[in-house]
Amino acid sequence: MISRRAASFQESVIREMTRLHQIHGGVNLAQGFPDFDPPADLLEAAARALLEGYNQYSITWGAPELRREIARHAREFNRIPADPETQITVCCGATETMIATLLAVCNPGDEVVIFTPFYENYGPDAVLSGALPVYVPLRRSGGGWGFDPDELARAFSPRTRAVIVNTPHNPSGHVFTRAELETIADEDPLVPVLNRRSFVRELERALAYVARYKTSASLVYCDLDDFKGVNDRHGHAAGDAALQFFAHFLLDSVRKSDLVGRLGGDEFAIVLHHADEKAALEKAHRLADRLAKQSVQHNGQIIALAMSTGTTELKREDGAGDVLERADSAMYAAKTKNKRKKSATKLQAERQ
Repeated sequence: MISRRAASFQESVIREMTRLHQIHGGVNLAQGFPDFDPPADLLEAAARALLEGYNQYSITWGAPELRREIARHAREFNRIPADPETQITVCCGATETMIATLLAVCNPGDEVVIFTPFYENYGPDAVLSGALPVYVPLRRSGGGWGFDPDELARAFSPRTRAVIVNTPHNPSGHVFTRAELETIADEDPLVPVLNRRSFVRELERALAYVARYKTSASLVYCDLDDFKGVNDRHGHAAGDAALQFFAHFLLDSVRKSDLVGRLGGDEFAIVLHHADEKAALEKAHRLADRLAKQSVQHNGQIIALAMSTGTTELKREDGAGDVLERADSAMYAAKTKNKRKKSATKLQAERQ
């Protein structure tokens, strides 16, 4: 008996088409492999390597010389720095690499986003790794292919662990544009704002702009108060709905030129262009006041939200870490003050 995970798998499409080709003598367009001999120099190099001792078990993550060459190629041709000792593993082709990677990063219940149509191994690899495939369709568009960013955003959830992207895409041949790749890489998995990595990148660009043009910009650090209590009282689905509401609230409250990102959990940040610290502080107070007057409705539950904020102005000598650290410290000071104020109000009410 085979496992439940593998029970739904069928014969490989490539293997089936090759078998039918052999039966009927057709032209096999399903499988790509060379029908000619490799270059003589390559055959001689392989034979020489076998004679020179490369004929036993290799190190499981690849021969050191090969890993060093891969690292050099990645650095020189792809501009990707890679440590051959800790960041490179050699596999027997892309198919093994894919299943090895998903087995290494996925836990049962995770989700893997896959663009359709897809190379036939992607879905089964996700299932064998204990994850659930979530599909986003590529559709014909203007003589090529493309995806709907809103459909991609809806495919993401807190359980998203991986996104499988290959370009040129197999089997459509679509070459993902830079804009498409940035959309895939920059989107937060739950809410329609920048994720932490992309927000920090844009913050660095804002700092460079401030330094070059001697203009002003500020950062507002936002943290929802007692968000753990929201999850505990109403459930995590309600918590997700609250985060989505809050993200839309922030987006609707700033200019299109401003930036909104999710730094993690219930912590968000805003870059306000052409705003000094005084203007940012006023903006933060208005946001907190407006949020306190609104509520989230989820499955008949009414969820009140409140937030604490910290602000700081971007300085020419700053790095992104400096800005975030100052604003984070200011936010926690405000949160502590808010907690003391609530405790004092509660105590006074109890005495009355």
